[in-house]
Formats: sequence, C-alpha cells, structure tokens
Amino acid sequence: MLHLLKWLIVLYWFLNLLCCLIIARAFHNISLREKRHELLVQQMSFLQKQLEYTTEMEQEYQFVRKWNHDMENHLFSLNYLIRTQKYLEADVYLETILSELPPEKRTL
Repeated sequence: MLHLLKWLIVLYWFLNLLCCLIIARAFHNISLREKRHELLVQQMSFLQKQLEYTTEMEQEYQFVRKWNHDMENHLFSLNYLIRTQKYLEADVYLETILSELPPEKRTL
C-alpha cells in the first residue's frame, strides 16, 4: 500500500509538471503569434506608406511631364514668332505665359 502511494505521488507530480510544461508552451506559442501579428501589422503599415509615396511620386511625375510638354510647346511657339519677326506678338505671348505663373515664380 505504501509503495502504491509513493507511485501515485510521483505520478501526481509528474502530471503537474507535464501540465505546467504544456501551459508554458501554450503561452510561448501565444507570445510568438502576437509578435508575428505585430510584425505583419508593421509590414502592412510600411507597405501602405510605400504605396502612398509611390502614388504621390507618380502624380508628381505626370505633373512634371505635362509641364515639360507645355513648356516645349511654348518654346516652339516663341521660336516661330521670333523667326517670323513677330516680336510684338512674341512679347505679348511671353507676358501671357509669365502672368499665368504664381507670383513667387516670376523672377524675371
């Protein structure tokens, strides 16, 4: 009887230790999942910011392309007016272009 009691006590402590290990493992797994979740949230935030930046840069690029295209056309028009000796028209055209610029850009 005493021998059986000793084995039951050993079995009791073994099962307690096993339960503690299982619980510790479960908490460890939860901690890992939380860290992975935080990392994914950070990555999503970074990708969202990258997408916003890329979209903004694409819009800026399109604006610069349009501006360059417009300036090229203005230069061609001015070149034509000067080559055909229409200086007054060239001056009026240039003044019109400059008047469309914001005041801080008019440095001429």
